[in-house]
Amino acid sequence: IYLMGNSMGMTGTLHLAAKMPEKWCAISPSDGPPWPNYPVERLRSIAVLFGHGDKDDIAKLSDTRELTERAKAAGVDASMFVVPGGVHATAWTKHLPQTFDFFAAHDCQR
Repeated sequence: IYLMGNSMGMTGTLHLAAKMPEKWCAISPSDGPPWPNYPVERLRSIAVLFGHGDKDDIAKLSDTRELTERAKAAGVDASMFVVPGGVHATAWTKHLPQTFDFFAAHDCQR
């Protein structure tokens, strides 16, 4: 099962991933709020593709970069995409083909 969400949906995606990590094969949270105390170690069994638009004037790109780096440092299979010219509400839509490719590359058998 795969999960993605943008903005408040990023928060929901990360909440569900931490709460039930055994449910998810891969997730793609994008353009969300900062979460400095997020338990990234709970994502070790999940592939994570973080995303953010570089023209987002609501959520900070640096917060998503920091969360991605914290996840990597905790041993999570994490990566990040940045959408050039991407704004808060729509950056993730410009990356959908690559996001679906990411999900397809993580065919988990649980």
